[in-house]
Amino acid sequence: MARLLDGYERSRAPEDALGVDLAMTGIAAALFHDSGYIRRTRDTRHKNGAEYTRIHVSRGIRFVAGYLPSVGLDYMVGPCTRIMHFTGYEVDPRDVTVASDQEHLLGKLLGTADLIAQMADVEYAQKCRDFLYEEFAAGGMAGENSEGGYKGAVYRSPEQLLDQTPGFMRTAIAVRLDGHFNSVHRYAADHFGGRHLYMDGRYPGKLPQPGGDAVTRRRVTSISLTIARSQSES
Repeated sequence: MARLLDGYERSRAPEDALGVDLAMTGIAAALFHDSGYIRRTRDTRHKNGAEYTRIHVSRGIRFVAGYLPSVGLDYMVGPCTRIMHFTGYEVDPRDVTVASDQEHLLGKLLGTADLIAQMADVEYAQKCRDFLYEEFAAGGMAGENSEGGYKGAVYRSPEQLLDQTPGFMRTAIAVRLDGHFNSVHRYAADHFGGRHLYMDGRYPGKLPQPGGDAVTRRRVTSISLTIARSQSES
């Protein structure tokens, strides 16, 4: 988020700057956007924060609304609690109510930062198979008895989740990053002095394909945004 904010400020005229207050609000929202996974000490009903996956954004918003005033950051509450919706799927990004065009931009930057930070990880696919599946299972979004996840997705096994990861990435790029968020990921290139390191990654090998053999899937160690984009355009 800090890199995108910096890139935006570097590329815009002074009169278009977001300003210190909004920039700091964006950083705070980035830091707390997943706080909804945290269990409260009095929580005896849930054993794992992942059980809050479906509602973690709204839980995080409630936490921020109570926490920020306690540390003298009251002015951040409104914009933070609005733009955090851009990181989740509880509310369609097109339906999020914001106070201004600048706040809308801040929300798009936040939602973009959340996606590119995880998908540009060289071990993203492996983490989806080895860790994300367990998180989804705890949240009722994976496993034989799951009730369905975001957009009705149900994952019956770690291998199925892995097989569907490239498709998720293509959709995330086309629909969210380049669609709802208006390609604000491009400001990363301004931060890095011209190179868009989040999109210029390289994948040393083949992406896993649906129905691929287990050996191929086990050897997956990374997926880059570049490969996901190239497949969507081929």
